[in-house]
Amino acid sequence: MITFKQFLTEEFLIEASSGEAKWDKYFGNVDVETIAKNDSKLYDIFGNLVDKEIKKGDTLTVLAADYDTKPRIRIGKGDYRMKFVDIDKPFKINLAVRGNLKPDVLKITGKIKLSDLNKRIKKAIDADSGIPDAQGEYLKALVDLAEDMSDIEYADIVKELFESAGVKEDKALQNTINNDFMECLGPFFVADEMPEYKNSDTIFPTSGSEPLYDFEMILKDPTQFSSKRSGGHSNTLKAAQVFTAASKDVKLKKKYSKELELLKIITENTVRNAPGLINTWLAENFRDYKIAPAPTDNTTIARLEAAVVKFITLHSKLNFVPLVKEAIPDLWYVKSKLKSDGTIKVEPLKNGRDIDKTELRSKSSPGHLADKLGFVV
Repeated sequence: MITFKQFLTEEFLIEASSGEAKWDKYFGNVDVETIAKNDSKLYDIFGNLVDKEIKKGDTLTVLAADYDTKPRIRIGKGDYRMKFVDIDKPFKINLAVRGNLKPDVLKITGKIKLSDLNKRIKKAIDADSGIPDAQGEYLKALVDLAEDMSDIEYADIVKELFESAGVKEDKALQNTINNDFMECLGPFFVADEMPEYKNSDTIFPTSGSEPLYDFEMILKDPTQFSSKRSGGHSNTLKAAQVFTAASKDVKLKKKYSKELELLKIITENTVRNAPGLINTWLAENFRDYKIAPAPTDNTTIARLEAAVVKFITLHSKLNFVPLVKEAIPDLWYVKSKLKSDGTIKVEPLKNGRDIDKTELRSKSSPGHLADKLGFVV
């Protein structure tokens, strides 16, 4: 078996960095305008260093391509390459900044009758000065379509605005809609598949990141739903949520004692110190694992954390799938995303009892060291 120390020196350490995830989220399929995050040297398109630099805050366009540590960029009329770590997230449209379209940011919180949700979302869009008019009209058309997915007229309006409002060319904005705005629309998707909820009340949490769910729908008792993301992941289930639920059940505590030992470490520690503690715990509990060198700075902490997560997922005998299923069985997952024509694709609802995969989610970047690890399902 590969040792833990060997694993850390493998090619995975390169893949474990946050660069590829950042690329998939903000760049890739279309040219994207942004700014330089740091002063950076430039290279020609073949990767040779040139006698030219870009300054922090200068504008540039990242050209559509697959992920590269030195992607091809355009400055004015010249094409170059630069280090991807020195490229900032897209900035050109304020609402494309992730989080600006979440229910709590738009102030769509508290108990809302489903019959009033359409008007409530549209009112929030109109009241937000950071949303340009054209994109706002597209978002409001999405609300109408979400409420009645069978309406061909609504679909045609959405398709037209998708192009005319510039959303089709803006991958960053599409990602923000998929990752955040779909939370606002989730109750409509539930009611479409489960008609008994058409007359229900919806509750969006007042906090931006409820540990377990994105919204509740209330008939006699509340039912909780989590919006699955465009890439297939749901919200991160916090380790504390799983740990607390399982710890209340004597059978689960005995059945998943090792998994819960690990979850206790994750629950009580941030990404800054959890990787080192997990590293030690693995060496103590799994004979074949060799302890890795202690991290020396924020970057190596993040890499160790990503490697620990990947190693647990691929090489340990720890199995979190049945633990999460048994500890939190009644959470429903709602998966939706934009289609290539700007309309919405919604997949059938899935109950927590039916999940077939869950793994620890890495937050492997120096900027997330105050966060805690969690689960994706």
